[in-house]
Amino acid sequence: MTKHEAVAFAEWLAVTYGDRGIGASVVCPLGVATPLLLDRWRRAHPASVVAASGA
Repeated sequence: MTKHEAVAFAEWLAVTYGDRGIGASVVCPLGVATPLLLDRWRRAHPASVVAASGA
């Protein structure tokens, strides 16, 4: 499930069942340091590799 799906589902729950006193909360963390995220970041910001390495 993507973050978007989780947020949309929680919104649907809140709208559908809110009148019954049922609420929904979603906690969405920021980006997680995975190869997918880091590879995209390095391609978009090549200088960040040097900055992150402390060189």
